[in-house]
Amino acid sequence: MLKYILRNPDKPLIYHRAPIGQRPASILDMLHMPIFLMASSDSAHRTAGPSEKPRDQAATIITVFTPNNAAIFASSKVAGPTTSSCQAENNSYLLTLIELLDTYFILNWLGFTNISQMILEGDNTSNNSLCTTTSGNARKKSRHFVGNAHYIKQFHDAHLLRIIHTSASNLVSNALTKRVTEDEQLWSSEDMRGSIRRYSEVDRLPHIPIMRSDHLSIWPVIKCSAATDYNTMR
Repeated sequence: MLKYILRNPDKPLIYHRAPIGQRPASILDMLHMPIFLMASSDSAHRTAGPSEKPRDQAATIITVFTPNNAAIFASSKVAGPTTSSCQAENNSYLLTLIELLDTYFILNWLGFTNISQMILEGDNTSNNSLCTTTSGNARKKSRHFVGNAHYIKQFHDAHLLRIIHTSASNLVSNALTKRVTEDEQLWSSEDMRGSIRRYSEVDRLPHIPIMRSDHLSIWPVIKCSAATDYNTMR
C-alpha cells in the first residue's frame, strides 16, 4: 500500500470515517466497534508465464472495517500450475485465507472485540461447494487437491468463515488475474482505492461476530479478544 501511495499521489487510498453518531468517543469504544473483514479472491487457469509452461494467476484483496473502504492488502501473483480451473480457484482461496487469518490475528492481538466472521468472495461455484459441503461427487472430482479444500472447510464449519458467490462481472479481484475491458479495470481500481464501491451481496450481509467459543475451538492457545459468545448473544 505504501508503494502504491508513493507512486500514485494523484489517486489516494480512501478510508471512510464512521457516521457522526457512530464514531467512537474513546479508545475503548473503538475496540468495541463492529469490524467487517472481507477478502475477494480470483484466479486465472494457465494464463501466466511462457506459453510452453503456462501457470496460474492468483489474486487477493483484503478490506476491513466497512466494504467501501480502500483495500489494506492487494496481491496478484503467479501460482500453480494446476490441472483445472476449480483447483486454481481453490489454491487462490488458500492463499487468500492465509492473508485473512493474518489480518484477523493482528486485529485480535490489538484487542478488537467485535470482529466479523471472515468473508471470502469468489466466482467459482464448484470450488465454493467443495469448501462448504460434504458432497461425495465433489470429493471424487477433486481428490488431487481435497486437502486444501478440507483445510478451508474447517473454518467454514467452525463459523469463522463465510464463503460468498459473486459473479465475475462484480468481483473486484477479477481484474487482477486476466485482461478485462477498460471499464472493468476502471471500476475495479476505484473500488480498491475506496473511491466508488461496486456493490455485491457482501454489502447486504449482517455483521456476525466471531464468537469466543468458536475461536477457542480452533485456536485454544491463542488469547481471544472477542467479548461475545452465544450465551451473551441470546
